[in-house]
Amino acid sequence: MVGVSNDLNASASFGSKKDVSSPLPTSEVTIPPSLDAEQIERDISRVTWHLLTGNQRSRNFQMRNKHRKRVSQLLKKKQRRLGDFLNLTLVQSYGDDVESLEDDMRFRYYQGFHDIGSIVLSTLGGASLPSSLARLTNGTESSFTKAQTAAESMGMALACEVLLKMSQHHLRDPMRANFIQLQTALRLVLMPLIAAFDAEVHSHLFDCDMEPFFALSWIITWFAHDVRDTAVVKRLFDFFLVSHPIMPIYMSVAMAIHPLNRVEILGTDCDFACVQSFRREA
Repeated sequence: MVGVSNDLNASASFGSKKDVSSPLPTSEVTIPPSLDAEQIERDISRVTWHLLTGNQRSRNFQMRNKHRKRVSQLLKKKQRRLGDFLNLTLVQSYGDDVESLEDDMRFRYYQGFHDIGSIVLSTLGGASLPSSLARLTNGTESSFTKAQTAAESMGMALACEVLLKMSQHHLRDPMRANFIQLQTALRLVLMPLIAAFDAEVHSHLFDCDMEPFFALSWIITWFAHDVRDTAVVKRLFDFFLVSHPIMPIYMSVAMAIHPLNRVEILGTDCDFACVQSFRREA
C-alpha cells in the first residue's frame, strides 16, 4: 500500500470481510471543519449502502418498524462519523499553514470522495496507528494538530492516514480544485483504448456522441458508487492500491468492452441517454 509501512499492510487489507466497529466521537474531541464541510454534510446524508453490513441492510428492508428505526439510528451515527472522517482527512492534508497554500494546491472534496471514504472507514475505522496516543485538544493548537488529535481519540488515525495517502497519490487528479486535468486524461486515454481493443464499440459510442465521462463515476469512486457488493468493492480497492494510479481507467475500458456489456452497448439505440443507462446497469 502506497505510503504505509509493512506493519500496517497486514491490518489494512480492504478485502477483509470483517466490518470494523469503531468508537463514536466524544464531546471532548474537537472536529475542525474542512474547506468543504458544508458539501460533505449534504452528501453523507445520501450514503447508505456501504456503511451498513449485509445483516443490517436486510433488517432495514425486512424487519418491523422498530427494527428499522434502530438501523436508521445506527446509519445516522455512521454518517456523522463518515463526515467527521472526511473533514479530519482533508484538514490534515492542508498541513500546519493552510492560509499559505495556493487554492489550486489544496485538496478539495469532490462528490464521490465520500464513497471512497465509506469503504476505507468501514474497513479501518477501528484501527489505530502503532504507538499513537489519544490526546485532548486545547485552544492553542492548530487545525492540523487538532485534526490529528481528534483522529487518534476517535480511533480513526490509521483510516485517515490511508485515505490521505490515497489522496496524495491515486486520487490526486480528482482532488484538485477542478476536474480539468482528469477530463483531459480521460479524453486522451479512455476512448483511444476502447478503439484499440474494440473498434465496433468505440464506433457506436462515437456515433452516439458519447463523451468519455460516462466512466467518470467508476474512476473517481473506484466503482464504490455503482457496485453494491461491498466485498467486491473492497477487493477492487486492494487491486487499485497496489497498481498504477491509472488502473481504474484500464478497468473502465475492460468493463465497457466486456462481452456482456458490449452486447448491451451495441444493442441500444444510438442515443446518449440509452447508452448512458448501460453504465448504471453494468
